[in-house]
Amino acid sequence: MQLTAAQSTLRTFNLAEFKQWAFPHWLLWSAVLALFAVNSLWLGLSARISIEPNWMTGNAILTVAAFAIISFRMLKPDKFDWFLHRLWSILLYVLLSALLMRNLQVLNHLTMSTNMPMADDRLMAWDVALGFDWLAYSKWLTASPLVTEILFFAYNQITFSGLAALAVTLIILNDRRRALEIIYLVVVTAIVCIVMATAFPAKATMALLGDQELLTRLQIGTGVLHVDQLLALRGNGPVLLRPDDMQGLVSFPSFHTCMALIIAWCSRGWWYSTVIGIAIGAAIIAGTPIFGGHYLVDVLGGMAVTAGAIYVWRTKIERHISNHIADTQPNSFPLPKALKRILNAG
Repeated sequence: MQLTAAQSTLRTFNLAEFKQWAFPHWLLWSAVLALFAVNSLWLGLSARISIEPNWMTGNAILTVAAFAIISFRMLKPDKFDWFLHRLWSILLYVLLSALLMRNLQVLNHLTMSTNMPMADDRLMAWDVALGFDWLAYSKWLTASPLVTEILFFAYNQITFSGLAALAVTLIILNDRRRALEIIYLVVVTAIVCIVMATAFPAKATMALLGDQELLTRLQIGTGVLHVDQLLALRGNGPVLLRPDDMQGLVSFPSFHTCMALIIAWCSRGWWYSTVIGIAIGAAIIAGTPIFGGHYLVDVLGGMAVTAGAIYVWRTKIERHISNHIADTQPNSFPLPKALKRILNAG
């Protein structure tokens, strides 16, 4: 019996094949759906916390766009050359990252409404036990305006853009495994930090320990921008979450430390990328106690979380990941020779 064109198209579209083409990995897309479901259920059951409608609309638009892009690649694989393959991969990576960040932010805020006891005294006591003087450290690093500007820029501007630039570079090089490693480490460390931070809500070292001399060296709001949102979530009044204006509320462990280490770790491979990655990661970590208002133990906790995530990736996950997308070969979509020579010049 002959199939109609519509039936033939439907027959080629199946879940198993869709999962194979769901770059960078279908489990990460499943994680987005799970986060969205948890957030939606929590918001639906909450009597005092609501969210702006554009959060739901934005999630829907991003999800439909991703579904359309994956479906087009499944149905028209012969249309892709080296350039479109990379553009397709970058678009999906960006859409997945946007969905993850939108939903991780909301989860972070919702978990902070559980009203666990404030942990500043405990975290400060642990710093003292380690012999760390936060105020002395902050004043020492900010004594030079140039160093202050460099660390401020690294912490506030390079953290996310650095991860994005690294991922795009790896996709251009067709290194799917390393690009997947980045987003896996970000997702795992973010979820672990959010869950652990629920038991350690904290205002900020800057709010509790910063003196006038230090504050005059820094921009207004440094290290304390999240405090009002944290206190509102812990209060009794109604809270409207605004996705475009949500501050990170994780203190212990420090998620910025996790991202800094991910940049340093995933930059390995070439001597120059390794040096740049380590330098960026070191600058972010150095500025984290000041510009993030973190305790030293927050930073150490972030290091431990990242080390654990890397260990699991290296020992349990990496060997099961292909370095190429389903139905393609490792050497598929090679870069033009001229571009290869430029990239291999180092």
